[in-house]
Amino acid sequence: MMKNSKNAQSFADKLEDRLIEFAVRIIRLVARLPRTPAGKHVSGQILRSGTSPHQTMEKREEPKAVPTSLIRSESS
Repeated sequence: MMKNSKNAQSFADKLEDRLIEFAVRIIRLVARLPRTPAGKHVSGQILRSGTSPHQTMEKREEPKAVPTSLIRSESS
């Protein structure tokens, strides 16, 4: 069982590294686009969509606390 845990962690680490590298490549691409109104618009769209996967992955890894007001008692 420990082996699967290590493989899962290794996969997650590799994925995170790849997503960071992808985001860096996106940032470099955006820096090379023209500063025209259309170029700025496209740059913003590409930057948001290209860096979003890493943020999404980080959010999925964080445990979320459930507010106690949302927890129903078993007798309800």
